[in-house]
Amino acid sequence: MIQKNILSHLLLGYFQLLERHSIAYCVIGNYEKLPEYTSNDVDFWVSDKEKAEKLLLSLAKELTIKLYMQNKTANGTNNYFYYKHEEGNCQIIKIDLMTETAYKSLVPLVSSTLIQNNRKKYKNFYVVNEEIEAIMHLFYPLVTFGIVKNKYREKLQKIIKNQTFKTEVIGLMGTAYGDELIDYIRVGEWEKIEKDFKKIRGKFIVRMLKNLNVKRLGIFMIFLKTIFTRIKNKNGLSISFTGIDGAGKTSIKKYFVENSSLFFTSGRVKEFYWRPFLLPRVSKMIGSQGQKEILDTSGRRVIEKSIKNSVKNYIKYFYYILDFVFGKLKYFVVTHTGGLVVFDRYHFDNIIYPERFGFKVNKVFMRFVDKWIIPQPDLLFYLTANTETLYERKYEIDIDEINKQKEIYKDEIEKRGKIITVQTDGDFKTSVSDILEQCLFYMSQRIKDNG
Repeated sequence: MIQKNILSHLLLGYFQLLERHSIAYCVIGNYEKLPEYTSNDVDFWVSDKEKAEKLLLSLAKELTIKLYMQNKTANGTNNYFYYKHEEGNCQIIKIDLMTETAYKSLVPLVSSTLIQNNRKKYKNFYVVNEEIEAIMHLFYPLVTFGIVKNKYREKLQKIIKNQTFKTEVIGLMGTAYGDELIDYIRVGEWEKIEKDFKKIRGKFIVRMLKNLNVKRLGIFMIFLKTIFTRIKNKNGLSISFTGIDGAGKTSIKKYFVENSSLFFTSGRVKEFYWRPFLLPRVSKMIGSQGQKEILDTSGRRVIEKSIKNSVKNYIKYFYYILDFVFGKLKYFVVTHTGGLVVFDRYHFDNIIYPERFGFKVNKVFMRFVDKWIIPQPDLLFYLTANTETLYERKYEIDIDEINKQKEIYKDEIEKRGKIITVQTDGDFKTSVSDILEQCLFYMSQRIKDNG
């Protein structure tokens, strides 16, 4: 839930600014409880996206609401803001600006003119009328994802009696298929509609090509520019968690993966353990399957010393280096389209305890590789807690071994730097909140630094 007064101040101020600057606008969907509350993002249609965006960012700055991520598309922008709640945790506000409803921001589904001509006043701001909103709710998820969302089905069946809705659907789909589609909606043949999604998508693409003009070519050029910008500039985030067993890495990673859509682009998330695994497991490459694991008295894995093992260790390590370097291909798109990538352990853990991963090489050499060769996550978090807490969580590791590992981490962190320490002694919610704030602050500074 978004704190009422902050959201209300932002939206009421924004409505006034848009009207003062003669920018036509309307809110699309989920507006019933606005401006005080929304459970989701706030979608705006605007007649001038450049001016509307500048006004939004300027107002947010005045209210000390920080922009931490922005996805630019051919038909608008997705703007992600955060602020510190009075209770100390971070609250998110998402505001999307668009000039039309479009597939992949390029192929128009509901035109700007149709939206502008079908607005109405609700409370003290403009919203799109029910018929046009229903057309958006029908075609956008259908053309984009091949589905008719369950939450819209009942509304669609009620609104098919409306002549405006019928006329617009037939105008978009043609008389023959338009009538057929309306009949499908009337009797609830949702599977048949979803089965036809490629056919429907094709009709919109053909419609765009038939009406191709200079303006649409300009939008296509903007589309290409946004792709280039995303390739060049990362707007998502990659993070990794390191620390002694029992510090909470797995639980915290799970939280961020499962809740990534609250803070990042929906559906853009990847998780890894240790390395990207673009390359297969080394055991399959050098035939070490079935190799017996040797443990010392504290339960730590031991690598036997021999010339043969030393050669194998360096072969393994160089293999892992290749995977870290080229493994970025597995998550490049995610981090450059507003998504989240989470590693449970990363290359830094090789320096701490290489035996865990089945090899052992010179630590000075690994530090050099870590600094100059390995692609680093944007943020590396070291999770820790007091020794007694760690022992209670992972009693398999004795207290002396925990203290020994903590000293190793302390020493390596001092050598490396740029690692954020998070104490997880307290409740889980506090640990997550501390990490989230660090992530959002980093991203907001990156936007500020990039201008």
